[in-house]
Order: sequence, then C-alpha cells, then structure tokens
Amino acid sequence: MPQITARFLASGTGTQNLKDLLRFQKSRIRTTIAEALGYPAEDVAFYSSVEDPEFTDNALPLEIVIDSGVRTIDQEKECAERIKELLIQRCPGIKTYHFGIWLKTHAKNEFVEHKPVE
Repeated sequence: MPQITARFLASGTGTQNLKDLLRFQKSRIRTTIAEALGYPAEDVAFYSSVEDPEFTDNALPLEIVIDSGVRTIDQEKECAERIKELLIQRCPGIKTYHFGIWLKTHAKNEFVEHKPVE
C-alpha cells in the first residue's frame, strides 16, 4: 500500500498556517497523489510527521514523502513534477509554501521542489 508522509517543523514561522493547510487539504493531497500513481484513493495512507526544529537542519518548511509501494514508475522525475503541479492546482494555499515532493519507488528516488514566487 502506498503511503504519504507530510513532514514539517513543530514550530517556526508559518507553522500554524501550514498545519491548518494540511488539516483541511489532507484528503485532497491523498486523492491527488493516488490518482497520479494510478492507485484507488482508499489504498493510499496519509501520515504527518512533526520534526523537532532543535534536531533538524536545512529542511524545507514542508516535505511530502511518497513511498509508492512495490510499483515501479518508469519516469519518476516526470511523475513527481506532475504531482507537484496537480497539488498546486487542486490545493488552495499550498503554492505559497516552499515545499518538496520526494517520490520513493521500488527502483529509485526522485525529489522535486517548489519555491513560491515572491
């Protein structure tokens, strides 16, 4: 079963707003990623992981880590980019955050990043 983990710092600038975004958009994030990976939404789990800022360094405000399960995707980079663009389109407010998509498949890993326009 694929799983998604949204990792973010426990405190800091914008953390409460980010928590609110995840609280209200977690189902939309899960269904969007399930669609992009070709899984039924009910087969995908969404978890959050609050990172201790005291022991974290050089991390993005939000990292969405996707473990796709045993399925291998031929074009991980393109899939990660598509997920990023779909989340920006479908999840109001997410594009204001600097976030990364880390797609982990059976064969390899891929990471793409979004930086908000200032």
